[in-house]
Amino acid sequence: SINRVSMEAANFVALGMSPMDAIRSSTSLAAKLLKVDDHTGQIAEGYDADLVVVERNPLQDIRALQDVIVIISNGEIVRNRLPFGITN
Repeated sequence: SINRVSMEAANFVALGMSPMDAIRSSTSLAAKLLKVDDHTGQIAEGYDADLVVVERNPLQDIRALQDVIVIISNGEIVRNRLPFGITN
């Protein structure tokens, strides 16, 4: 689940990893370790993917991953909290 991955990434950063390394460890490197990287773990045509939209940059504050606004799973929007934060 997204919640589990965001907490895992935050814990990695708390242990000294950079935010980017924590994100990679929770996504693409995990797919490689589990030997499922032939169909997931990267954003590419033909690969399974979950994409998330967050309000803040997780590379500046990894906890931004804990407040997901939009989730796209295999091309379908499965969670949509927009127009969260949209101003004119």
